[in-house]
Amino acid sequence: MELQKVEYDFKFYKQCVNVLPSHPCSLGSSEVAAEALEVWRWYLATLRSLRHSIESEMQKVIQHDSVAARQEDRKLRNQNFSRLGT
Repeated sequence: MELQKVEYDFKFYKQCVNVLPSHPCSLGSSEVAAEALEVWRWYLATLRSLRHSIESEMQKVIQHDSVAARQEDRKLRNQNFSRLGT
């Protein structure tokens, strides 16, 4: 949280992504209630523990697109794929 980065593990490589700082919607105070912080901690911990998967057919599409993009631009690195538009 201090570095404002989230690390994603894509199984083939890991990538740190900068995130925008969260600013509470408080009109009169910059302090956040302890209960709100606890809720956010629980939410983030829950998301982190959820299992996810990519179906085999989609893995093939992603792999094909990645190879094609690298053939087109040899300087392209894993970190650049998150910045590519659709």
